[in-house]
Order: sequence, then C-alpha cells, then structure tokens
Amino acid sequence: MTANPSPRRRGSRGVALLLVLVFVALFACLAVALATTSDFNLVISRNAAEVHQASWRAETGMFQTMQFLGGASITGSSAEEVHRAICSRLLTVFDGSAMVSVSDITADAGGAYAGPIIVPLPTGETGTVNLIIVSSGGTASVPTITVTSLGQYHSARRQASCRLTVTRGAIYRYGILSKSKVTFNNNNYVRGVNDPSEGSIGIAAMTGGSVFDIGSGRVDGTVSIVDENASYHTGGATIAGGIQQPCDPPDWPVVDVSPFRPYATNICPANVSGSVSNLLVRPGTNPTFGNNVTIRGVLYIQPPNVLTFGNNMTLIGCIVAETPTIESPTANQIIFNNNFSSSGVESLPAGAAYDGLRNLKGSFLLAPGFYVEFKNNFGTINGSMIASSFQFKNNVTGTVRGGIVNLGYDSSPSASQFTLKNNATITINLGTANDEHAGVSGGASRIVCIAHSYTED
Repeated sequence: MTANPSPRRRGSRGVALLLVLVFVALFACLAVALATTSDFNLVISRNAAEVHQASWRAETGMFQTMQFLGGASITGSSAEEVHRAICSRLLTVFDGSAMVSVSDITADAGGAYAGPIIVPLPTGETGTVNLIIVSSGGTASVPTITVTSLGQYHSARRQASCRLTVTRGAIYRYGILSKSKVTFNNNNYVRGVNDPSEGSIGIAAMTGGSVFDIGSGRVDGTVSIVDENASYHTGGATIAGGIQQPCDPPDWPVVDVSPFRPYATNICPANVSGSVSNLLVRPGTNPTFGNNVTIRGVLYIQPPNVLTFGNNMTLIGCIVAETPTIESPTANQIIFNNNFSSSGVESLPAGAAYDGLRNLKGSFLLAPGFYVEFKNNFGTINGSMIASSFQFKNNVTGTVRGGIVNLGYDSSPSASQFTLKNNATITINLGTANDEHAGVSGGASRIVCIAHSYTED
C-alpha cells in the first residue's frame, strides 16, 4: 500500500513552481527592458551621429564661406549692392561645380543666398548646406555682414554663424594719401563733407626727416604717419583728429589704364580749341588747351607729355595716362588753370562713342608718374585722383568726390611733393564717392572676419 504525500510536501512543490514562474516573468521583463533600452540607445546614438553630421556640414559651410569671402574686394553703395557683389563672388567660386545649381545662388535686398549645396561623404551618403549672408549696409558704412550656415543630415539640422565686416581701402580711408612729404603754406584747409574723418591725411614718406609741415590752417581728420622715426611740424595749425604715429602702411592702389585705350579714337593736336571728344595724346605732343575748351569722353595720354589747360575748361569724362618708362617730373605734367569744372563719365551723352566708357566710372584722373597742378577754383571733381606729385595753389577751392593718392617717384622720392599753397581749401566727399574705380586695383574695400564671432546652435 502506497503512502500519500503529506500536505506539507505538496505545498512546498507549489511554492517552488510559483517562484519559478515569477522569476521567468521577471527575466522576461528584464529581457524586454534590455531590448527596449538597447533600441533606445541605438536611436540616441543614431540621432547623435546625425546631429554630428549636421554640425559638421554647418561648420564646413561656414568655414568655406569665410575662405571664399575673406580678403575679397567688395563694392556696393547699399546693402542690396553688397549682397549682389557677394552673390557674384559665390557664382564664380561654384562655377562648374556639381555641388549647387547656379539658379540656387541669388541675392536681393534681404541678403545673398546659396543652397542647397550638396556635401557628400566617402560612404556615398550626402547632406546639404544652405547659406544666408546679410549685410547691414553699403561698404561706406563699414557694415556688419552676418553669415549663417544651415547644415542638414537626414532629419537633423544645425546652424553656425559668424560676422564679417569691411575694411575700407586706401582710397576710402584717407581723403589724401601720400608717399611723399605733405606741406601746407599759408592758411590751408582739408575738410570732410559728411564726417571729419573724410578730411584725414595718410603719409607714408620714408625720408628720415620731416614728413608733414603745416604753418597754419586746419585738417578736419587725423594725420596718420607710417614712419615712427619721422618728424613733423604743425605750427599754429589745428589737427582736429590729432596725429597718429606710427600707423600700418596702406595697401597702395595699382593703376592700369588699358581699359580706356579703345575709346581714345581722335588724335590730339598741339593746340586745342572748341569742343573735342575722346582724344589720344601721342608722345611729345605737349598740347595747350585754349580757354573755354570742352572735352567729352576720355583724354588718354602717352608719355612724355606736358599738358596745359586754359581758363574755364570743362571736362565730361576722365583723364588717364600710361605710366612713363622713365620717371621725370618735368617731362610729364598736367597743369590746370582757372575755373576748371568737370563731370564723371556717367554724365556722357548717349551714343556709340561713349557706350562702354560710361561704365568706367569712379576715376577722374589716373596719371602715375605725372606732376599735377591746380590753380584757383576747380568746382567738383567726380572721381578719385592718382598721380605722382600734386600742388594746389593760388586760393584754389574745390571738392573731390573720392580720394587723392600721391604715388611719388620710386627713382627719386624727394622730387615728389604734395603741397597746398596760399589759402587752398580741399574738400573731400567720400560719402558720395563711387565704390568702383575703373583702372584701379588694390587699395579697395575688402571683407575681413570679426574675431571671436563664431557661434553654433
């Protein structure tokens, strides 16, 4: 006869079974939790990788833009013109590239835009960058240019930004810039129209002696002297912006008048009267222009030549000269007499003779290697003047819409001068000066990065 299990033993087996089932359930839950956590970690890891890739694209777009634009020359009298100049730069950079369509590089008053720009990976995957570039104004206002780079990879988006600005070139930073000594005699005045700084003078003479002598008069802006060892004498004059010494050497403009040559189609005679147009002054002509002469278009000079203008001359256009092979202050001169008046090339009348020339604006006088002299009044000059020696005398009064640059003579620095005599008043108006200077490279406004302005979101 078989004995029946005791009730206590049957109860123990039931408890064990229950515990087994509980532990099985717990381990099942743990396995599910581990699997869920693993999936969740994979999602986090994937999202982090995508964010990293998006950040990398945003950074790449930013640093590439800084490389494309940093140091580039820039023009534009308004924010929209600056945007269009930047757009033109980007179109040049991406010309022929498969990364972005030219139709996706645009500009308007609100900014310059580029994108989507395709950024590939070695794995064959791609992401995109969109650029938004916004200027706070035209170059004359020394604007802040904000660059925003939007990077995207799958669904992740990141943004990087930095700020650029414009450093004005030598033609803009100074009303007068001279490689030779600057001398004022007898109550002379250099004034700025829109801001006192327009009446500033930069002096890069390296004579070892005095580079600035002013007996009496006034300078509205600052007188900046490159040579820390040079001396100067201000006498009883007022230098409203003070003396800065030393200062950084300027970026000197380089003159190339060849774009004007095709328009000089008429040979200039030795004696000129009446109304003339687009003259070519051949070497050794040494022409004399009579009183009340009107010149339209370009006056193109081949050295050596001495040009003398009579009273009441009117010029609608510009004067340019090829650089002499042999420097000679006496063999190459341009002399303006009483009551000279002028207008820029943009004022030329319609017609085939001036088509194209009207676009070569911003420069009134380009004559490296020439001595230039003004007597009495010259009204308003619409453009910058560049030569190798200047003298203003006999109560001369006039306004220049642009800078005056004295390049000096490399072979004989002491032969160059920048002199104001006898109550001369030169008024500089850089605010309305043209941002473009035909025939001039270097010395222009350039884009520079603002330090510590990089941010990332």
